[in-house]
Amino acid sequence: MAQYEITYRCGHTDMVQIYGTNTHGERERKAASYGYRDCPACQAAKAGQANKDAGLATLEGSDKQIAWAEEIRGKYMPRYAQERQEWADHGATDEQLAKVDKVLAWLKGQTSAAWWIDNRFSSSTALRAATKAVDGQGA
Repeated sequence: MAQYEITYRCGHTDMVQIYGTNTHGERERKAASYGYRDCPACQAAKAGQANKDAGLATLEGSDKQIAWAEEIRGKYMPRYAQERQEWADHGATDEQLAKVDKVLAWLKGQTSAAWWIDNRFSSSTALRAATKAVDGQGA
């Protein structure tokens, strides 16, 4: 393990701990790869702006939680909208689409960064949790 000073694509610099062997220059390659991406703060800001533009609720939690959750929901929400469209294209009933719309509305309004983190492992895990929450509200 070693610490490397990284200059990200966005121009910000940071010290990053890189673990693993360095027999064949693995750590140097990993350190160099950071230069092709934005720093975590800039990544989170971009994801947050994109999510805001998409009409998603403002997240609550620590700065670190919010940054992580913005990336998670920025990855999943477009998938959900696409899946909804696929359901419609393949003959889902109005009742089924109404249920999907309720779940999507609940997800758009989800303000807990911790909820997104807890349900990050797959888009279907988050959908099941959201559907359970909607069903629990008497939907």
